[in-house]
Amino acid sequence: MIRTQNGFTLIEAIVTVAIIAIIASIAVNYYEEQKRRGYRQEAISALTEMSVRQEREFSKLGHYTNDMTKLYRATTTTNGKYNLSATYGTSPDVYLLTATATASQTADTDCARFTLNQLGERLAYDDSNAVSTRNCWSR
Repeated sequence: MIRTQNGFTLIEAIVTVAIIAIIASIAVNYYEEQKRRGYRQEAISALTEMSVRQEREFSKLGHYTNDMTKLYRATTTTNGKYNLSATYGTSPDVYLLTATATASQTADTDCARFTLNQLGERLAYDDSNAVSTRNCWSR
C-alpha cells in the first residue's frame, strides 16, 4: 500500500511565513513613504495658498502680512503634520512662508521643512537644516 503525505512539513511552513513577513515589511515601508509624500503635498498646497493670499494682501495694502488669520485657516496643516508660519523680511515687500514637520511627520528626515518666498523660490530642508538633496516639491 502506498501512503500519500497530506499537509505541510515544518520547513515548508517556516519558509512560507518568512516569505510573507518579507513581503509585508516591504509593503508597510512603501505605505509609510506614500503617507509621508501625501502629507508633504498638503504642506505644499498650504504654502501655495498662503502665497496667493500674500499677493492679494500686497495688491490691496502695498505690503505683505504675517497675520496667519489672513493667510490660512490655522497655524497647522489640516492633518496637523506641519506647522505653518509667515515672516517678514527686512522690508515690507519681502516674505518667507514656512511649513515645518511635526508629530509623526518628523520621520520624514529628507523633507523636514519647506519654504516659499515672494519670488516664488521654493526650498526644502532635511532634518539637519541643510538644503535637501531630494526634490521634495515634486509630485
